[in-house]
Amino acid sequence: MRTVAIIHARGGSKRIPLKNIQELAGLPLLAYPIRLARNIAGIDRVVVSTDHPGIRELALNYGAEVPFIRPAAISEDVPSELVTEHALRYFIEKEGWLPEIALTLTPATPFTRTADVERGLKLLEEHPDWDSVVTVRRATEFPHWM
Repeated sequence: MRTVAIIHARGGSKRIPLKNIQELAGLPLLAYPIRLARNIAGIDRVVVSTDHPGIRELALNYGAEVPFIRPAAISEDVPSELVTEHALRYFIEKEGWLPEIALTLTPATPFTRTADVERGLKLLEEHPDWDSVVTVRRATEFPHWM
């Protein structure tokens, strides 16, 4: 199945300026979902949706595509579905390409496991009537402190 990983990485952040390019364990946060997606055989394209030139450059350096710059209207706190929808519309309108699966990833979850993503993709293939799969985990601390 044609699969694209769309990584949401805007420049603005309420608490940490340019959070997506800040380093964690020697790598910028943005590098984690790019590396994850590039290491999964079923993913055809790894695309970063951003509004920031520095994030764009970093994404390209780590091997992702940045075929467009995200419009300001969806570069603030908006539902992630709008960001993914924008990317899919771009692929259809500008490239004539539509993936069968769009995987949404974010730099804010740098420890996402390959096995979890692969299992989600497998579930979608096994259940063509499903529209989506999401990963969750049991909260072990008060949500406000997470």
